Amino acid sequence: VRVRPAQLQGAAPKPNLGAERDRALLGAVEALQHRAPHRLEAHVDAVATTLAPLGMPLVEIDDGWEPAWGDWVADEARFPGGMEAIGATITDRGLVAGVWLAPFLVDTTAAAAQGDPTRFVRGPDGQPLVHRLTGNPRSFYVVDATDPDGLAIATAPIATLAAAGFTYFKLDFLYAGAFAGDRADAVTGVEALRRGLAAIRDAAGPDAVIEACGAPILPVIGRADVLRIGSDTAFEAFDLKFTMVGWAARALAGRAWLWPRIWLDADQVQVRAPYTLAEARAGAVVTALAGPAYSLGDDLTTLPAERLALALDPVVLDVAGGPAPARAIGIMDTATREAPQSPLLEQFREPVGLVTLPASRFEVEGASGDHYAITVDWNGDHAVTVDTVQP
Repeated sequence: VRVRPAQLQGAAPKPNLGAERDRALLGAVEALQHRAPHRLEAHVDAVATTLAPLGMPLVEIDDGWEPAWGDWVADEARFPGGMEAIGATITDRGLVAGVWLAPFLVDTTAAAAQGDPTRFVRGPDGQPLVHRLTGNPRSFYVVDATDPDGLAIATAPIATLAAAGFTYFKLDFLYAGAFAGDRADAVTGVEALRRGLAAIRDAAGPDAVIEACGAPILPVIGRADVLRIGSDTAFEAFDLKFTMVGWAARALAGRAWLWPRIWLDADQVQVRAPYTLAEARAGAVVTALAGPAYSLGDDLTTLPAERLALALDPVVLDVAGGPAPARAIGIMDTATREAPQSPLLEQFREPVGLVTLPASRFEVEGASGDHYAITVDWNGDHAVTVDTVQP
């Protein structure tokens, strides 16, 4: 199983392609919470038989396995055998086990939040800072990565999960680790974040892949292998919106320059309804343009074959497995100070669907060595054109 190959000269390590247990796959996590672990086994079987032969061996357990942020131990009553059993279910099939955590945030009601307050970043009043997320009723303390006991809140669970066979760690809300405040050591928030990530990498082990999400970009360079470059492309509470595909394309166009310092993740691809087949294909192509962090976010046990085929199209996988992310064409190709009309710029002002936008063009090399020119039409039926071109 390819998890973290040797360093490419002048490039970041290459992450494995995978099937991501993200928003649409929370049904499997919820099924486990209702003591139905066979749902996980069904998804693992689907990955082992369908995706792994295509070079996509990753199964990632997303948010929902933990009782509270900071208490990174699965509830045995809801998850018989805990994360050790889940890790074994995945790795026994020759697959790569991945897991989501928010290592620097601790729910104020969590067991980890009780006790010595000096483990957390503190405000001018000497009390732990309290961070609240938009649309989330919970409150969180911020781990002080310069305090040994505070750092252990983040690193001990990573080491335990690594011992259980997990080798892909998706670390979210990392910006919190860089918050300003009083710490055990008088360092900047950025330095504290980098210290914390270095310790997490040590705890994860030499073969681990670290993905940084919700992260300030430059501070995680050299600490993470993969970087989420944009917003979520799906939300559990809402139907799929093609606008999200446009946002992913915009993020890629603006951040492709980060490679080869780090690999990029435009978030999972969804090809299920209510997307039309054309929209689903466009979503798969755009997501693949970011490179080998390409992953699926649909329920593989219920996804119609014609939909799955869009995500696993040979050209899509060739693009995703290429040596570098795609390059957007025509965004700033002008001798004047006026930015040309481009959907990847216009979307800063208007989302897809509310204005008429010109098509976007990307150029990319596939794993096969073939070179492609890809055009995405943001209007009408959202068609994608893929042409093989000379380099």
